[in-house]
Amino acid sequence: MSMNLTSPEQAAASLKQLQAVVGPTSADIQKAQPILAKLCREVVALPVFVGEALDSEQANAQVNIARCAYELGAILGAHAKDADALEKFYVKVRPLYLDYRGQLPSSENESLVHGLFLTCLLCQNRISEFHMALESIDAATAAQPCVAFAVELEQNLMEGLFHRILKGKAPSPVFQFLVDNLSTTVTNAIADCAESAYTTLSFAAGARLFKMSEQQFQNFAAERQWAVSDGCVRMKDEGRGGVSELDSIPFIRQSLAYAKELERIV
Repeated sequence: MSMNLTSPEQAAASLKQLQAVVGPTSADIQKAQPILAKLCREVVALPVFVGEALDSEQANAQVNIARCAYELGAILGAHAKDADALEKFYVKVRPLYLDYRGQLPSSENESLVHGLFLTCLLCQNRISEFHMALESIDAATAAQPCVAFAVELEQNLMEGLFHRILKGKAPSPVFQFLVDNLSTTVTNAIADCAESAYTTLSFAAGARLFKMSEQQFQNFAAERQWAVSDGCVRMKDEGRGGVSELDSIPFIRQSLAYAKELERIV
């Protein structure tokens, strides 16, 4: 059964439509999603991907359409706060970065897509995959702000510098949902260490540790099912010792940094 091929002109027209509604700083999600779906169907039916004999110029032009389409798919996933879509399109575009490096013109969205995916991995605590992905990125791209931002986030995680993560400024608005998710991950990681280190925390001490108001800390304590009484929270004490008050914030930083580093080594 023969496959109906897509003409490069048809795919290029669909790509232009998608570029009009998706960008690094904003996207019209409702308009973009059906255009992206149509473009993806067209891309897989381009002659270059079905074994047609083409000269290098024609082949590279068609691969470039696919690269741009998948980049915009990843960016749209970030705008839609859909980590699965972001990863799906990153997996599609990454081989094109690797296999056609030096053959295609540079992409203005490449560093953004890498940075989004690396930050997404941090949000999901996939540290080993973070380092594997980072190693595949060329030095010039890795030095760009979007990738450097993700690298700095990972370093702050390893060093326990949580205040820098919680107060960090994303290089583009499209990162915001990932930064928010990472802040939640960090807050929960601090809470895990606090449960291991302390039996009680005052509202004031907890608010300082978690960089939130006392009321927000009380609400967070309720989510963690910590007992609240007399201006303090009592941690879960499942067979572990601990100190009775917040003696040292650096202690928690060091404990979490150690745990993260141990996980990376293993």
